[in-house]
Amino acid sequence: MVLDTKKPRGVRHQPFSVRTAKPWASYCTSSSSIESRHNLKYWTLGEYAGFGPGAHSDMGGVRFAYERNLDAYIAGDLHLSELEEIPPLDRDLEYIMLSLRTTRGIDSGYFGDPCRDLVLYVDLD
Repeated sequence: MVLDTKKPRGVRHQPFSVRTAKPWASYCTSSSSIESRHNLKYWTLGEYAGFGPGAHSDMGGVRFAYERNLDAYIAGDLHLSELEEIPPLDRDLEYIMLSLRTTRGIDSGYFGDPCRDLVLYVDLD
């Protein structure tokens, strides 16, 4: 698929490295630093709550999703289709990968002391 390269004046294009047939697979941010808060919530590991059938949430270090059943959801019969507790090392790797999607990049203060939580990553068994 060829994407339309015409873009409004004052908008900086931030394409993904791999093009897909999905028109939303590229994102734009304003040159006046108005960025998509929706995407930044995910890319900065912010907590979010999803509402509705099939909605995803990430809160308190746990990522989960509701089943995609509208009738059950309306009836108040809520069941999770996914539930995953995210270990600290995985969260750190997600932070690195997702930060590279932003114009800010990786915050050097995120990891603090180079030995921060080193014990969490060492398997003594």
